[in-house]
Amino acid sequence: MVKIVTDGAIMCCTLGTWQAKLTVLSQSFRSISGALVATEEDEIGLINIPSFGVCKCSSPNPPCIPQPQGWQQTTQKDSINELLIKL
Repeated sequence: MVKIVTDGAIMCCTLGTWQAKLTVLSQSFRSISGALVATEEDEIGLINIPSFGVCKCSSPNPPCIPQPQGWQQTTQKDSINELLIKL
């Protein structure tokens, strides 16, 4: 079953020390159960994706600054304002 990602979705990084919640800013009118639907544009580090705490990638451990490389899955046909929906 396909699940659609919405505002407040819990995210984690394998190198971070805590979880973070997605903030949807790409659109403001499509929602599921009161939560805005995420699109492919909701991928900006420290804007849509907050820090995951401290990064364990090196020592000493620097603060996490997310650097997303784009979503791995979006719909191929469903969109909001021509932006693909995040699955």
